[in-house]
Amino acid sequence: MDEAREYFKRSLTIAYNRGVQKELAYNQLWIASLAHADGRLEEATESAESALKIFNKIGDVRGAEQADACLRGLASPWKKPGLKRFAGIEK
Repeated sequence: MDEAREYFKRSLTIAYNRGVQKELAYNQLWIASLAHADGRLEEATESAESALKIFNKIGDVRGAEQADACLRGLASPWKKPGLKRFAGIEK
């Protein structure tokens, strides 16, 4: 988990420096997923909200739907944290 978190944080920095909004948003979404899996709900919520804002700004409907699903999962206390749900794999 620590290695994955560091990877996405480095990738987030690169996307930010290059101004690639879509990659920035997806990295935020993956960071939210990792934070959720670790039980860090505040960080997960902040990252997912940031991703949603970027997706909406650039008009990426699919990305916005994924970020929204992530936020709904964070708001549902009876669901276990997991990475599959945020990758769009779980139904």
